[in-house]
Amino acid sequence: MKCEEPIYLDYAATTPVAPQVVTAMLPFLTTAFGNPSSTHSYGRTAKLAVEKARTSIASHLNVKPSEVIFTSGGSESNTLAIKGMLQKQKQGHLVLSAVEHPSSLDAAKQLEKQGYAVTIVAPTSDGEVTESAIAQALTEETVLVSVMTGNNEIGTVNAVSEIATLCNARGIKFHTDAAQGVGHLPIDASHFDLLTMTGHKLYAPKGVGVLVIKDGLTLHPMMQGGQTERGLRGGTVNVASIVGLGVAIELCQTSHAHSIATVRDNCETLLLEAIPDVVINGQGCARLPHISSVQFPSLGIDFSPEMIHGVACSAGSACQSGVGSHVLQAIGKNEVEIASTLRLSFGRQTSEDDLKKAVNNIVSCVNQCSPRV
Repeated sequence: MKCEEPIYLDYAATTPVAPQVVTAMLPFLTTAFGNPSSTHSYGRTAKLAVEKARTSIASHLNVKPSEVIFTSGGSESNTLAIKGMLQKQKQGHLVLSAVEHPSSLDAAKQLEKQGYAVTIVAPTSDGEVTESAIAQALTEETVLVSVMTGNNEIGTVNAVSEIATLCNARGIKFHTDAAQGVGHLPIDASHFDLLTMTGHKLYAPKGVGVLVIKDGLTLHPMMQGGQTERGLRGGTVNVASIVGLGVAIELCQTSHAHSIATVRDNCETLLLEAIPDVVINGQGCARLPHISSVQFPSLGIDFSPEMIHGVACSAGSACQSGVGSHVLQAIGKNEVEIASTLRLSFGRQTSEDDLKKAVNNIVSCVNQCSPRV
Protein backbone atom coordinates (compact mmCIF):
# COMPACT_ATOMS: atom_id res chain seq x y z
CA MET A 1 0.00 0.00 0.00
CA LYS A 2 1.42 3.35 -1.08
CA CYS A 3 1.80 5.96 1.67
CA GLU A 4 0.29 9.37 1.00
CA GLU A 5 2.66 12.31 0.70
CA PRO A 6 2.44 14.62 3.72
CA ILE A 7 0.65 17.93 3.25
CA TYR A 8 3.32 20.55 2.63
CA LEU A 9 3.09 23.59 4.91
CA ASP A 10 6.72 24.75 4.75
CA TYR A 11 6.73 27.17 1.80
CA ALA A 12 8.81 29.67 3.79
CA ALA A 13 11.64 27.11 3.77
CA THR A 14 11.41 26.49 0.03
CA THR A 15 8.89 26.35 -2.79
CA PRO A 16 8.49 23.81 -5.61
CA VAL A 17 9.87 24.99 -8.94
CA ALA A 18 7.02 26.22 -11.16
CA PRO A 19 6.44 24.14 -14.33
CA GLN A 20 6.93 27.23 -16.53
CA VAL A 21 10.31 27.78 -14.84
CA VAL A 22 11.44 24.20 -15.48
CA THR A 23 10.44 24.48 -19.16
CA ALA A 24 12.40 27.72 -19.58
CA MET A 25 15.50 26.25 -17.91
CA LEU A 26 15.73 22.97 -19.85
CA PRO A 27 17.41 24.30 -23.03
CA PHE A 28 20.18 25.84 -20.93
CA LEU A 29 20.85 22.46 -19.33
CA THR A 30 21.00 20.69 -22.71
CA THR A 31 21.51 22.36 -26.10
CA ALA A 32 22.08 26.00 -25.12
CA PHE A 33 24.90 25.12 -22.73
CA GLY A 34 27.36 27.90 -23.61
CA ASN A 35 29.41 29.99 -21.19
CA PRO A 36 28.02 33.56 -21.30
CA SER A 37 31.58 34.90 -21.16
CA SER A 38 32.43 33.18 -24.45
CA THR A 39 32.25 35.27 -27.63
CA HIS A 40 30.99 32.57 -30.01
CA SER A 41 27.32 31.88 -30.76
CA TYR A 42 26.85 29.48 -27.83
CA GLY A 43 28.18 32.08 -25.45
CA ARG A 44 26.14 34.89 -27.00
CA THR A 45 22.94 32.84 -26.65
CA ALA A 46 23.64 32.25 -22.96
CA LYS A 47 24.56 35.90 -22.37
CA LEU A 48 21.39 37.14 -24.02
CA ALA A 49 19.33 34.81 -21.80
CA VAL A 50 21.07 36.06 -18.65
CA GLU A 51 20.53 39.70 -19.62
CA LYS A 52 16.88 39.06 -20.45
CA ALA A 53 16.40 37.63 -16.94
CA ARG A 54 18.29 40.57 -15.43
CA THR A 55 15.96 42.98 -17.23
CA SER A 56 12.82 41.13 -16.07
CA ILE A 57 13.98 41.16 -12.45
CA ALA A 58 14.97 44.83 -12.65
CA SER A 59 11.57 45.74 -14.10
CA HIS A 60 9.72 43.88 -11.33
CA LEU A 61 11.78 45.59 -8.62
CA ASN A 62 11.79 49.03 -10.32
CA VAL A 63 15.57 49.30 -10.63
CA LYS A 64 18.07 49.42 -13.51
CA PRO A 65 19.34 46.13 -14.98
CA SER A 66 22.88 47.25 -14.09
CA GLU A 67 21.82 47.24 -10.42
CA VAL A 68 20.88 43.54 -10.43
CA ILE A 69 23.79 41.31 -9.35
CA PHE A 70 23.31 37.52 -9.49
CA THR A 71 24.47 35.42 -6.52
CA SER A 72 24.02 31.86 -5.25
CA GLY A 73 21.12 32.88 -3.00
CA GLY A 74 19.96 34.94 -0.05
CA SER A 75 22.78 34.07 2.33
CA GLU A 76 25.47 35.10 -0.13
CA SER A 77 23.58 38.29 -0.96
CA ASN A 78 23.26 39.21 2.73
CA THR A 79 26.94 38.49 3.33
CA LEU A 80 28.05 40.52 0.32
CA ALA A 81 25.84 43.46 1.32
CA ILE A 82 26.91 43.58 4.97
CA LYS A 83 30.57 42.58 4.85
CA GLY A 84 31.06 44.21 1.47
CA MET A 85 29.89 47.59 2.76
CA LEU A 86 31.94 47.53 5.96
CA GLN A 87 35.12 45.91 4.67
CA LYS A 88 35.66 48.47 1.94
CA GLN A 89 36.87 50.71 4.79
CA LYS A 90 38.99 49.92 7.83
CA GLN A 91 36.43 50.86 10.47
CA GLY A 92 32.76 51.66 10.84
CA HIS A 93 29.52 50.92 12.68
CA LEU A 94 26.86 48.40 11.61
CA VAL A 95 23.27 48.40 12.91
CA LEU A 96 20.96 45.43 12.39
CA SER A 97 18.04 43.80 14.14
CA ALA A 98 18.11 40.79 16.44
CA VAL A 99 15.63 38.96 14.20
CA GLU A 100 17.64 39.04 10.96
CA HIS A 101 18.45 35.89 9.00
CA PRO A 102 21.38 33.89 10.45
CA SER A 103 23.54 34.81 7.45
CA SER A 104 23.24 38.51 8.34
CA LEU A 105 23.85 37.95 12.05
CA ASP A 106 26.85 35.70 11.34
CA ALA A 107 28.32 38.34 9.03
CA ALA A 108 27.90 40.89 11.84
CA LYS A 109 29.67 38.60 14.33
CA GLN A 110 32.61 38.17 11.98
CA LEU A 111 32.87 41.94 11.47
CA GLU A 112 32.78 42.50 15.22
CA LYS A 113 35.72 40.10 15.65
CA GLN A 114 37.59 42.16 13.06
CA GLY A 115 37.13 45.33 15.11
CA TYR A 116 34.03 46.87 13.57
CA ALA A 117 31.35 48.27 15.89
CA VAL A 118 28.03 46.40 15.79
CA THR A 119 24.70 47.27 17.42
CA ILE A 120 21.93 44.67 17.55
CA VAL A 121 18.49 46.28 17.87
CA ALA A 122 15.75 44.43 19.77
CA PRO A 123 12.29 44.05 18.20
CA THR A 124 8.93 44.61 19.87
CA SER A 125 7.14 41.65 21.47
CA ASP A 126 5.39 41.14 18.11
CA GLY A 127 8.74 40.98 16.32
CA GLU A 128 8.55 44.38 14.65
CA VAL A 129 11.72 46.41 14.17
CA THR A 130 10.66 50.02 14.63
CA GLU A 131 12.02 53.17 13.05
CA SER A 132 12.46 54.75 16.49
CA ALA A 133 14.54 51.81 17.76
CA ILE A 134 16.82 52.06 14.72
CA ALA A 135 17.10 55.85 15.14
CA GLN A 136 18.32 55.44 18.72
CA ALA A 137 21.06 53.04 17.59
CA LEU A 138 22.60 55.34 14.95
CA THR A 139 25.89 57.11 15.58
CA GLU A 140 28.18 59.40 13.60
CA GLU A 141 30.19 56.29 12.63
CA THR A 142 27.24 54.23 11.31
CA VAL A 143 27.98 52.98 7.79
CA LEU A 144 25.13 50.53 7.20
CA VAL A 145 21.74 49.58 8.64
CA SER A 146 20.25 46.17 7.75
CA VAL A 147 16.59 45.34 8.51
CA MET A 148 14.62 42.57 6.82
CA THR A 149 11.41 43.38 4.96
CA GLY A 150 9.43 40.52 6.50
CA ASN A 151 10.51 38.01 9.10
CA ASN A 152 11.04 34.45 7.93
CA GLU A 153 9.76 32.86 11.15
CA ILE A 154 6.83 34.90 12.44
CA GLY A 155 6.05 36.93 9.32
CA THR A 156 6.23 40.40 10.87
CA VAL A 157 6.53 43.13 8.22
CA ASN A 158 8.80 46.08 9.00
CA ALA A 159 8.47 49.69 7.82
CA VAL A 160 11.66 49.41 5.77
CA SER A 161 10.86 52.30 3.41
CA GLU A 162 10.56 54.65 6.40
CA ILE A 163 13.78 53.29 7.93
CA ALA A 164 15.54 53.72 4.59
CA THR A 165 14.39 57.36 4.44
CA LEU A 166 15.71 57.91 7.97
CA CYS A 167 19.08 56.45 7.01
CA ASN A 168 19.28 58.40 3.77
CA ALA A 169 18.75 61.66 5.65
CA ARG A 170 21.77 60.78 7.81
CA GLY A 171 23.96 59.73 4.87
CA ILE A 172 23.83 56.07 5.99
CA LYS A 173 23.41 53.17 3.56
CA PHE A 174 20.44 50.83 4.04
CA HIS A 175 20.08 47.13 3.20
CA THR A 176 16.93 45.05 3.40
CA ASP A 177 16.69 41.27 3.20
CA ALA A 178 13.52 40.87 1.12
CA ALA A 179 13.88 37.12 0.53
CA GLN A 180 10.46 36.39 2.06
CA GLY A 181 8.85 39.58 0.77
CA VAL A 182 9.42 39.40 -2.99
CA GLY A 183 6.42 37.73 -4.60
CA HIS A 184 4.19 38.43 -1.60
CA LEU A 185 4.46 42.20 -1.12
CA PRO A 186 4.75 45.09 -3.56
CA ILE A 187 8.43 45.99 -3.31
CA ASP A 188 10.10 49.00 -4.90
CA ALA A 189 13.81 48.30 -4.58
CA SER A 190 14.70 51.80 -5.80
CA HIS A 191 14.00 52.97 -2.22
CA PHE A 192 16.98 51.00 -0.92
CA ASP A 193 20.74 51.01 -1.41
CA LEU A 194 20.91 47.22 -1.21
CA LEU A 195 18.23 44.52 -1.40
CA THR A 196 18.44 40.73 -1.10
CA MET A 197 16.16 38.24 -2.84
CA THR A 198 16.45 34.52 -3.51
CA GLY A 199 14.97 32.19 -6.09
CA HIS A 200 13.75 29.24 -4.08
CA LYS A 201 11.27 31.32 -2.07
CA LEU A 202 9.34 32.24 -5.25
CA TYR A 203 9.10 29.02 -7.26
CA ALA A 204 12.53 29.26 -8.89
CA PRO A 205 15.45 26.84 -8.25
CA LYS A 206 17.64 26.71 -5.19
CA GLY A 207 21.13 28.11 -5.63
CA VAL A 208 20.32 31.41 -7.34
CA GLY A 209 19.62 34.83 -5.89
CA VAL A 210 20.09 38.54 -6.38
CA LEU A 211 21.65 41.44 -4.59
CA VAL A 212 20.36 44.76 -5.86
CA ILE A 213 23.15 47.34 -5.54
CA LYS A 214 22.37 50.96 -6.33
CA ASP A 215 24.49 52.35 -9.16
CA GLY A 216 27.55 54.17 -7.88
CA LEU A 217 27.77 52.10 -4.71
CA THR A 218 30.94 50.02 -4.38
CA LEU A 219 31.42 46.94 -2.22
CA HIS A 220 34.40 44.81 -1.22
CA PRO A 221 33.94 41.53 -3.16
CA MET A 222 33.57 38.29 -1.20
CA MET A 223 34.62 36.10 -4.15
CA GLN A 224 37.52 37.14 -6.35
CA GLY A 225 38.28 35.73 -9.79
CA GLY A 226 37.05 37.65 -12.80
CA GLN A 227 34.99 40.68 -13.69
CA THR A 228 31.51 39.12 -13.83
CA GLU A 229 28.66 40.83 -11.98
CA ARG A 230 30.35 44.25 -11.71
CA GLY A 231 33.54 42.55 -10.52
CA LEU A 232 31.81 41.47 -7.31
CA ARG A 233 31.48 37.75 -7.91
CA GLY A 234 34.12 35.72 -9.69
CA GLY A 235 33.16 32.60 -11.57
CA THR A 236 30.77 31.53 -14.30
CA VAL A 237 27.16 32.54 -13.67
CA ASN A 238 24.46 29.90 -13.19
CA VAL A 239 22.74 30.44 -16.53
CA ALA A 240 19.88 27.92 -16.31
CA SER A 241 18.87 28.97 -12.80
CA ILE A 242 19.11 32.66 -13.68
CA VAL A 243 16.81 32.05 -16.64
CA GLY A 244 14.44 30.26 -14.26
CA LEU A 245 14.51 33.14 -11.81
CA GLY A 246 13.69 35.57 -14.62
CA VAL A 247 10.58 33.56 -15.49
CA ALA A 248 9.59 33.11 -11.83
CA ILE A 249 9.67 36.86 -11.24
CA GLU A 250 7.35 37.34 -14.22
CA LEU A 251 4.88 34.88 -12.66
CA CYS A 252 4.87 37.11 -9.57
CA GLN A 253 3.34 39.94 -11.60
CA THR A 254 -0.07 38.43 -10.86
CA SER A 255 -0.13 38.41 -7.09
CA HIS A 256 -1.23 35.29 -5.24
CA ALA A 257 -0.87 37.07 -1.92
CA HIS A 258 -4.57 37.63 -1.23
CA SER A 259 -5.60 34.00 -1.72
CA ILE A 260 -2.62 32.74 0.30
CA ALA A 261 -3.46 35.16 3.13
CA THR A 262 -7.02 33.80 3.11
CA VAL A 263 -5.68 30.26 3.54
CA ARG A 264 -3.43 31.40 6.40
CA ASP A 265 -6.28 33.22 8.14
CA ASN A 266 -8.56 30.18 7.77
CA CYS A 267 -5.86 27.99 9.28
CA GLU A 268 -5.51 30.24 12.30
CA THR A 269 -9.30 30.40 12.73
CA LEU A 270 -9.63 26.61 12.65
CA LEU A 271 -6.79 26.16 15.14
CA LEU A 272 -8.27 28.73 17.54
CA GLU A 273 -11.69 27.07 17.32
CA ALA A 274 -10.17 23.69 18.21
CA ILE A 275 -7.61 24.92 20.75
CA PRO A 276 -8.71 28.31 22.17
CA ASP A 277 -5.46 29.02 24.05
CA VAL A 278 -3.34 28.96 20.86
CA VAL A 279 -1.05 32.01 20.58
CA ILE A 280 -0.45 33.54 17.14
CA ASN A 281 2.95 35.22 17.28
CA GLY A 282 3.17 38.61 15.61
CA GLN A 283 -0.61 38.92 15.24
CA GLY A 284 -0.53 42.46 16.62
CA CYS A 285 1.08 43.97 13.51
CA ALA A 286 1.28 43.62 9.73
CA ARG A 287 2.45 40.19 8.61
CA LEU A 288 3.55 38.44 5.44
CA PRO A 289 0.56 36.65 3.88
CA HIS A 290 2.10 33.18 3.83
CA ILE A 291 3.55 32.69 7.34
CA SER A 292 1.88 31.81 10.64
CA SER A 293 3.82 31.22 13.86
CA VAL A 294 1.61 29.24 16.22
CA GLN A 295 2.36 28.46 19.85
CA PHE A 296 0.52 25.71 21.72
CA PRO A 297 0.75 26.49 25.47
CA SER A 298 -0.27 22.97 26.50
CA LEU A 299 2.80 21.38 24.92
CA GLY A 300 6.09 20.72 26.64
CA ILE A 301 9.79 20.93 25.90
CA ASP A 302 9.86 17.55 24.13
CA PHE A 303 7.43 18.48 21.35
CA SER A 304 8.71 18.33 17.77
CA PRO A 305 7.03 18.97 14.39
CA GLU A 306 8.07 15.45 13.34
CA MET A 307 5.42 14.14 15.76
CA ILE A 308 2.63 15.45 13.52
CA HIS A 309 1.47 12.70 11.16
CA GLY A 310 0.91 13.67 7.54
CA VAL A 311 2.07 17.30 7.73
CA ALA A 312 5.41 18.72 6.60
CA CYS A 313 6.04 21.85 8.65
CA SER A 314 8.81 23.26 10.83
CA ALA A 315 9.61 24.77 14.19
CA GLY A 316 11.13 27.84 12.54
CA SER A 317 13.78 28.77 9.99
CA ALA A 318 15.28 25.84 8.10
CA CYS A 319 18.67 27.55 8.55
CA GLN A 320 18.25 27.25 12.34
CA SER A 321 17.07 23.65 12.41
CA GLY A 322 18.09 21.96 15.66
CA VAL A 323 19.49 25.18 17.15
CA GLY A 324 16.40 26.91 18.56
CA SER A 325 14.77 30.06 17.33
CA HIS A 326 16.74 33.27 17.90
CA VAL A 327 13.67 35.14 16.63
CA LEU A 328 11.38 33.75 19.33
CA GLN A 329 14.06 34.39 21.93
CA ALA A 330 14.29 38.00 20.76
CA ILE A 331 10.55 38.56 21.28
CA GLY A 332 10.76 37.22 24.83
CA LYS A 333 9.75 33.57 24.51
CA ASN A 334 11.19 31.08 26.98
CA GLU A 335 12.55 27.62 26.20
CA VAL A 336 9.22 25.81 26.62
CA GLU A 337 7.32 28.40 24.56
CA ILE A 338 9.87 28.11 21.77
CA ALA A 339 9.70 24.31 21.79
CA SER A 340 5.89 24.40 21.53
CA THR A 341 5.81 26.70 18.48
CA LEU A 342 5.20 25.69 14.86
CA ARG A 343 5.87 27.74 11.75
CA LEU A 344 3.16 26.98 9.23
CA SER A 345 3.70 28.50 5.80
CA PHE A 346 1.47 28.36 2.76
CA GLY A 347 1.80 28.60 -1.01
CA ARG A 348 0.04 28.54 -4.35
CA GLN A 349 -0.67 24.80 -4.10
CA THR A 350 -2.19 24.87 -0.60
CA SER A 351 -5.85 23.89 -1.03
CA GLU A 352 -8.62 24.35 1.51
CA ASP A 353 -9.11 20.57 1.67
CA ASP A 354 -5.43 20.00 2.37
CA LEU A 355 -5.52 22.76 4.98
CA LYS A 356 -8.44 21.19 6.85
CA LYS A 357 -6.72 17.78 6.86
CA ALA A 358 -3.50 19.36 8.11
CA VAL A 359 -5.28 21.24 10.89
CA ASN A 360 -7.05 18.06 11.99
CA ASN A 361 -3.71 16.22 12.16
CA ILE A 362 -2.06 19.08 14.06
CA VAL A 363 -4.93 19.30 16.58
CA SER A 364 -4.93 15.52 17.05
CA CYS A 365 -1.18 15.53 17.72
CA VAL A 366 -1.37 18.46 20.14
CA ASN A 367 -4.20 16.78 22.09
CA GLN A 368 -2.26 13.53 22.29
CA CYS A 369 0.96 15.23 23.37
CA SER A 370 -0.65 17.54 25.94
CA PRO A 371 -0.32 16.38 29.54
CA ARG A 372 -3.49 14.95 31.04
CA VAL A 373 -4.97 16.96 33.94
